[in-house]
Amino acid sequence: MIPPNRIRRLRHRRVVAWVFVLFALSQVALGAAIDRAWSDIRDTEYAIKKRRLDAKVAENPRRPLTLILGSSRVGHGLRAADLSDANRLTFNFSIPASGPLMLAHTWNRLRRDGVSPDRAILEVMPIFLNAATGVHQEDRMLDSARLSLDEYRVVRPGLSRPGGADRRWLFARLLPIRRHRVELRDAITPDVPSDADRPASPLDWMDEFGWQSRPVPPAERPALLGLAHRQYDSFYPRFDLDPSQYDCLRRLVLDIRATGCHTTLLTMPESTAFRRLLSPESLAAQDACVRRLADETQSPWVDAREWIADDGFYDGHHLLAEGATATTAMWRERVGPSGIASGESP
Repeated sequence: MIPPNRIRRLRHRRVVAWVFVLFALSQVALGAAIDRAWSDIRDTEYAIKKRRLDAKVAENPRRPLTLILGSSRVGHGLRAADLSDANRLTFNFSIPASGPLMLAHTWNRLRRDGVSPDRAILEVMPIFLNAATGVHQEDRMLDSARLSLDEYRVVRPGLSRPGGADRRWLFARLLPIRRHRVELRDAITPDVPSDADRPASPLDWMDEFGWQSRPVPPAERPALLGLAHRQYDSFYPRFDLDPSQYDCLRRLVLDIRATGCHTTLLTMPESTAFRRLLSPESLAAQDACVRRLADETQSPWVDAREWIADDGFYDGHHLLAEGATATTAMWRERVGPSGIASGESP
């Protein structure tokens, strides 16, 4: 005869096992739903920007559109509202950590969603084209959790070492309650105020034209500057062109131009400390790379690396609001709101 205490323990273990199984099944089902049908949860930033872009287009559907594409550098750095007027809409559709692969994905998704700009300002970050460290910067930074399985299958072959992106994607699908906890909470309980300890998000600082201004108190800036140097310093001293990443970016620019859209290439401002990391040989190689891209795609290149003084940044490469205002003003003066320099033909 089995002792009563042992029977109780066995029952408790079965309950725990069933709870674990049901939780695991719920996560798999939720991950599948997010992957296939709940794209607003999977990529909330894209969804919000697309709704705001649609709202701006709806105000005047005949107004031509300039679309800004790039990483968080240009997402923080160009105030699209200041480049818009009654005759042209400019919208900042930059997505953080976008190298050539994510830029191409964003453009293709926008086209599938019916967005048809006649001008595109496309950020070029030479570090995403640099093979000197043996690892693509996008291998480290690509937020694969934004992508559905079908989208990731398209993007993945462009990664040199996809292990990290694979893990990020699997984590988001197998444990979505963790990866997408804020998005799920906001979707399920939209009228509940955000918790005071909610992690800061670029979405908290986005205006109706897609520009994202991050308020960073002076006391927090040294830590963010240190983080930026840890992420980027290894890509500066030497520049070896990565042919696959370069070709991905070149094909993207040509694809954009094939739709009849004029393209302008932009390299965003950097602080003195970042620019000093470049050896003369590395700087010359970077410049030659971007000039080649400009020539091969017939796209003017705007080099804004030295436009802004160091106090315009909060971490050496992301602009504060004042830095973004100054950068946008200089863009209007030197290039023009539409992205076409005075006297230049599309």
